[in-house]
Amino acid sequence: MAPDPIFFRDLAYHVVRSGPGGHDLLYVDRHLVHKESFHAFERLREMSRRVRRPDLTFATADHCVPTAGTRRERARGGRER
Repeated sequence: MAPDPIFFRDLAYHVVRSGPGGHDLLYVDRHLVHKESFHAFERLREMSRRVRRPDLTFATADHCVPTAGTRRERARGGRER
């Protein structure tokens, strides 16, 4: 039998309860959110639920900050001076 990949071993560590049909309830110890995460929070509101541990929620701006210079710089083919 082949060993489990590390991903599955780590995932198994977070299983709170296994249910019928192979469905597992997981404990998530960190919430990483970005600009598209509002969908998840809207769904929580619709279901009258809340984030259980907001102190474990970290926001990133990964889709908002250019990494290769500004649009004007890229259009000119280099850096602005």
